[in-house]
Amino acid sequence: MSRQKKRIDGEVYQVTPFQGREAFKIQMKLARLIAPLVGLMAGMFSGMDLKKIEKLSELDIDIDGESLSKVLDALFSKYSDEELLDLLILLFEKVEKGEDDKKIFITAEAFDTIFAQNLVTAFKVAFFVIQVNYPDFFGLAALIGKETTEING
Repeated sequence: MSRQKKRIDGEVYQVTPFQGREAFKIQMKLARLIAPLVGLMAGMFSGMDLKKIEKLSELDIDIDGESLSKVLDALFSKYSDEELLDLLILLFEKVEKGEDDKKIFITAEAFDTIFAQNLVTAFKVAFFVIQVNYPDFFGLAALIGKETTEING
């Protein structure tokens, strides 16, 4: 179980993979979150060859207001703010930000400071955690990963 590093929005994040039971529990939570949305989102990606897309900006998705409204309604009506935040914090449990002797774990308290006014980065880091732990779980995570710079080592 090797750690993986990635530079995301100018900062280095290091992810240690989850242990077996922990990985299973988190995967089930992710599945319960995403499964209801898959059917609603499927039409947006039909006819696309995602393997040929190099960057998220190359995605040509026709998202009309009604489709987006249905996806967001399904997500927010099923889960409270606290449930979604708890899942995000759980994903960050084995994530360190920084390099060398300046690394810090992303705890609930650190989350408030690290991602203040930069929640988009929090979601990018969450996708990286999913990539490390569940490489085939969410196809678009690979595209988000291409938007960041991989660090060898």
